[in-house]
Parts: sequence; structure tokens; C-alpha cells
Amino acid sequence: MRHRRSTWVVALAATAWIGLAPATAQAEGLGKAFGLGIGSALCSLLYGPAKIVYAGLGSFIAGGAWALSGGDAA
Repeated sequence: MRHRRSTWVVALAATAWIGLAPATAQAEGLGKAFGLGIGSALCSLLYGPAKIVYAGLGSFIAGGAWALSGGDAA
């Protein structure tokens, strides 16, 4: 029981440490915030479809591996 409580204390301390850390990346002004937003949107337009294709191929290959193993999940 003591181990469980110490785990919670460590988790709470780590959460507080991260939550109370000062923010270092902040946009300065409306123009910079707008530029960061546009850059983020453009990156998402490229990354989103690539990730969908990668995940689809991974699912297809994993399904093939499962079928070749005779449905054995282990």
C-alpha cells in the first residue's frame, strides 16, 4: 500500500512541476501569431494525408501478417 501512495505522490509532483513551469514559446504580436497559424495549417495539409496513407499501409500489412499467421494473435 505504501508503494502505491508514493507513486501517486511522485506523479502529482511531476504534474505540478510541469504545470508550473513558465511558458517559453510565445508569439509576439498579431502578425507573428498569424504567421505561425498559417504555417501550422500548411504543415497539417501536407502531414495529414501522408499520415493517413502511412496508417492505411500499416493496417494493410498488419492484416496480411495476421492472415498469413492463420489468425494467431500471439
